[in-house]
Amino acid sequence: MRVLAAILVFSCSVNFYGQAQLNSIAGVVRDSLSQEPLPYVNVFFANTSIGTSTNSNGEFILSGFSSGKYDLTISFVGYKTQQYSFDFSESTFKLNVALAQELVQLSEILVKADTANWRQNYLTFKQNFLGTTANAAKVAILNSRDIHLFFDSRDRVLVAHAKKELVVENKALGYRVHYQLIDFTLDYKYSRMQYFGIPRFEGLAPKHNLQSKKWEDERRKAYEGSFIHLIRTIYQQGLESSKFQLFELHEIQNPERPSQQFLDERIKHWRNVNLQNNAGNDKLVVRVGGNGVMQGSDLLNDSLAYYLRMRSLPEKIDSVGRAIKSASDLLKPGTTNIIQFKGRLKVLYKEREDALYVVGKRRPPQRFQESVVHFVGDELKIYPNGYFEDVRSVFLEGYLGWSEKIAEMLPIDYKHEVK
Repeated sequence: MRVLAAILVFSCSVNFYGQAQLNSIAGVVRDSLSQEPLPYVNVFFANTSIGTSTNSNGEFILSGFSSGKYDLTISFVGYKTQQYSFDFSESTFKLNVALAQELVQLSEILVKADTANWRQNYLTFKQNFLGTTANAAKVAILNSRDIHLFFDSRDRVLVAHAKKELVVENKALGYRVHYQLIDFTLDYKYSRMQYFGIPRFEGLAPKHNLQSKKWEDERRKAYEGSFIHLIRTIYQQGLESSKFQLFELHEIQNPERPSQQFLDERIKHWRNVNLQNNAGNDKLVVRVGGNGVMQGSDLLNDSLAYYLRMRSLPEKIDSVGRAIKSASDLLKPGTTNIIQFKGRLKVLYKEREDALYVVGKRRPPQRFQESVVHFVGDELKIYPNGYFEDVRSVFLEGYLGWSEKIAEMLPIDYKHEVK
C-alpha cells in the first residue's frame, strides 16, 4: 500500500545555532481547585531530552538551552496534560500553571477495542508506528498491552489509543521515549497514515565507550537525509552545497491513456460484440498477414483486454517542474523562516536507498533516496532549534514516508556533528 505519512512528530536539530543561549523558564504548578502546589510533576519540552520535575513547593526551572520554539509540557498522573508554546531568543519566562484533574471517561476506542484480533492489529500498528528500518528491530514498546486497537472493516481504518504513556526503548539510538499517544489512524481506503503524540526523551546509559560511539553513529545516520535535515538546510540557506535536490512536482494528463469517455465506449462496444458473437455461436475469421488466420473470438478478447489495460493506467502522472536551487525559491519574500509553498516537492538525497526500503518493490536500491513532500498549508514556519509549524500541514511519501518513524526519531536538542 502506498501511504502518505503525516509528520506529526519532530525529529532533531543541528548545532548551527552555536552555544546555548541565555534562555530560561521558571514557574509553579498548582491544583486548579485547591491551589495547593503539586510536587513531582513532569515538566519538559516536548520531543526533547530537556526536562525536570517540580520540587516539594511545586516549583520548576529550565535554563541553558538553545534558542528556538518549544512546547512546554506539564504532565502528572490524574491531571490533564497542558502545553504552552514559547519562542526563545535569549529570553526569560515565568509561568503559573493550574492543572485540572482529569475525569476518567471511556472513549469510543476503549469500548470498541478489538481484543480478538489484537495481535494482528498490533503487528500492523508496530510496523507503521516504529517503522521497518534496521533500527526498528532494536526498538521495543515495553507496555504494549496498554494500547487499545480497533479496526473498522467497513471504512478500512485502524485506530489506536493508549490509556497510559507508552514507554519505547530504542537500543539502536540509545533513548527511552515516553510517548503520550494522542492519535493514530491508518486509513487503507485513502492510503494515508498519521500519528500524533507528545514524546519525552531520556538517554540510555551506555555499557561502554564502543556502545556510546555506536549510538552516535546511528543518530548521525538517522539525522542525515531526514525531513528535519532538509528543513535545517533550507533555514541555513544551504541548499546549493547540500546533498539535497528539490523540484516542483505537478500532475498532468497521462499521454498514454485515452480519455475515460473513449475507453468506456470502446469497452462497451467490444463487450456487446462479444455477447452477440457468443449468442450466435459463430466465429469470425480474420486474416493476419499471409501466414494464417486468427479466430474472431481471439480478436475480440485481445481488443477488450487492450482497452481494459488502457483503463487501468493512471489518468494523471507526475511531471517534474522547475528546480528549487536556493532557499529563496521557497521562502516568503523578506523572511528567513517562513516556507511559502503549497503543493508537492520531489526531494532527492544523494545517498543510496536502504536495501530494506525496496523489499517487495522488485528492484534493487537506487543511487539516490527519492521522496515527495506534500505541503497542504499555505505557509510553514521554521525555527532555529528544529521546531516547525503547523506539523499537520506536511505529509511525506516515498523514502521519507518510510523512514520517518519512531525508530529513527531524535530529540530536537540533538546536536549534529558534521564529519
